Formats: sequence, structure tokens, C-alpha cells
Amino acid sequence: MRRRCLPTLNVTILTIFFVILFTLAGILIFYNYEKNSETALLAAEKLLTQINGKVVHKTELVFQPVYILGNIVPEMPDVARKPTGFSHPLLGYLIEALRSSPQISSFYMGYEDGEFYQVISLPEGGGLRSFLNAPPQAHYAIWHVYQKEAGTRVRTWDFLDNRRRVVESRPEKKATYDPRKRPWYKTAMTSEGLIRTDLYVFALRKVLGLTFARRFVGEVSGVFGIDITLEKLSQFLKKQQIGQTG
Repeated sequence: MRRRCLPTLNVTILTIFFVILFTLAGILIFYNYEKNSETALLAAEKLLTQINGKVVHKTELVFQPVYILGNIVPEMPDVARKPTGFSHPLLGYLIEALRSSPQISSFYMGYEDGEFYQVISLPEGGGLRSFLNAPPQAHYAIWHVYQKEAGTRVRTWDFLDNRRRVVESRPEKKATYDPRKRPWYKTAMTSEGLIRTDLYVFALRKVLGLTFARRFVGEVSGVFGIDITLEKLSQFLKKQQIGQTG
């Protein structure tokens, strides 16, 4: 009887041994998995924090010239002067600012008598260029809304090349646009310092964007505005990637 029980005992001991062995191995594997997962998550979190910091920094750089120009230009004496046709005393300065800050879509002045003067950038491949049916050599567009002697409001379009030479002028047409009714104008005229609107639909092309604006004081007071379209912001964000597929 003792000889018959011996193999059974050996099997039982071996079974218990392997159960303990596999249990310990499982515990060790699970522990290593948890530690490795924790290490990987910490490394990923650190990487994302670094990338997020870079994106935030680059985003700040996008808006930095907007804040600078939005506070400097309204203090210039010439900002309150009225345009003559397509020309304005600040036209050269504003075009150079558009050239050096491609994230900005346009600059403009809305006067308290309802006159409006806007300088618009027309980058290659931009949707606004197609919308306006701008001539191929045009780099900038001037939109001027004013009131004629008879009380009729009219608008004109002038397109300028890279040297600020007029390449096309379009005849006067009746205009209904009044800057004094726009949210950026109303908010800036009742605020101190530079204001920023929420996202809203631009009057010209019906696209979403932001406006930074500040009132100015002069012979004819008004508001100086800077537009950034959502399209411009999207183009910037598309360039911010985490690796090849992030």
C-alpha cells in the first residue's frame, strides 16, 4: 500500500509546486507589466507636456504681433485720418505688417461717421482670393465704404500688387455695410484698451474668425481692427504634430 501511495504523493507535491511556481510567475509578470505601464504612461505624459508647452508657446507667438499692433496703431496720429480713394496715410505700414505677419487676414478702420477702410491680404491659394475673383498679380485688396454727397453709401474695390501698384479698380456699387453695427465696433467703442471678440461670422466672406479691436480718438474717431480667420488658425494647428501620426 505504501508503494502505491508514493507516486500519488509525488504527483500531488509536483502539482502544488507548479501551482505555486505559476502563481508567483503570474504575480511577477503582472507586477512588471504594471510597472512598465506606469513608466510608459509617465514618459508619455512628460512628452505630451513638453509638446503642449511648445504648441502653447507657438500659439502665443501667433497672437503676439496682434497684441503689439492692436495697441500701437490706434495711438498713431494718422489712424484717424480719412482715406483718399484706395490710399491711406498708413497703407504702406499696414501692408508691411501683413507681409511680416501672415497669420493676420486684414487691418481696418471703422469711423464714427460710418466710413470703412480695410486692407486685406490675398495669399496664394487662399479662399478669399477666389471669393473676390482677384486678378492673378494681386497681393492685397482695399475695400472702401463711404457716403457720397447725395447720402448714398457706396463701396469700391482696388487690388494692389506686391509693390503696392494698383492692378485693378472696380467701379462704385451701392453698399449696405456699416461698421458701427458690427460687434467689434460696438464693444471697442465702450471699452478701454484692446478687446478680443468671440468667434463670429465675418461680413465679407461669411467665415468664422476673431477680431482684435481698439478705439482711437481724432478729428473723426473710430475703431482700429485686426482680423484672424479660423482658416488661418487651422493652418497653424495642422503644422503642430506629435511625431508622424500624432
